[in-house]
Amino acid sequence: MLWGVFLHFLSVFIPFVCVSFLFYLLLSHFKSGAWRKEADKWQHLLVVTAHPDDECMFFSPSIFDFIRRQKHVSVLCFSDGNYMELADTRKKELYDSCRILGIQENNVQIVGDSCFPDDPSRIWNEELVARIILKHLLIIKPDVVLTFDQYGISGHNNHCSIYYGCRKLLQDGRAPTGINFYSLETTNILRKYVSFLDIPLSTVLTSKCYISTISAAIRAVRAMCAHSSQITWYRIAYLMFSRYMLINTLVDVLPGINMPR
Repeated sequence: MLWGVFLHFLSVFIPFVCVSFLFYLLLSHFKSGAWRKEADKWQHLLVVTAHPDDECMFFSPSIFDFIRRQKHVSVLCFSDGNYMELADTRKKELYDSCRILGIQENNVQIVGDSCFPDDPSRIWNEELVARIILKHLLIIKPDVVLTFDQYGISGHNNHCSIYYGCRKLLQDGRAPTGINFYSLETTNILRKYVSFLDIPLSTVLTSKCYISTISAAIRAVRAMCAHSSQITWYRIAYLMFSRYMLINTLVDVLPGINMPR
């Protein structure tokens, strides 16, 4: 009986995997929809991260879409990654990773202030976060800002703090006009670790997404390998199975605040 159930499961699962993979290949090369047409007009993406390695572990599909279209990408990283007294190493790794992603070193800014320690137990002051983001926005003038959502993908307090800093900037009306603010959607743990199998559902739920090609995903893995001090068995598993290596689905940081579509 159990063998029959298993065979029935395989008869459903294997076709689903094949269809999902073909769907992924199709969507990674062909983009359409009203949101994408508007998004393709953006010239400059600012990715706001908490730690060195966030850029390639979470945001690479969005970054590669801008790089592919020969647009500007900047990274603002709050922590210098000094959790294990490795700040200098982590900074170099971030620059190396960004170079592999296609981001020039002069477009990478590390805050590295003691107010923003690399510590999952610490909640950063959202007003300080907001001020630093605002200062950066006034200097580089991006079209769109992308950061974590309120759940921080992994629930990391530092990730969540970036979101609340961005949200405060918007709620207080201090953000410069003409900039779109998006956060990276946190999914449940099952969707998080099914790689391309999540893409059909994600694209049904939202049109606000970026999908990496296979070659771009491999490049993102290479970028993560530049963070050699952070390579562990569970990060290797993450690189193999996480949807975030292939797809970014976006939500408004503050609903209704972005430019009309």
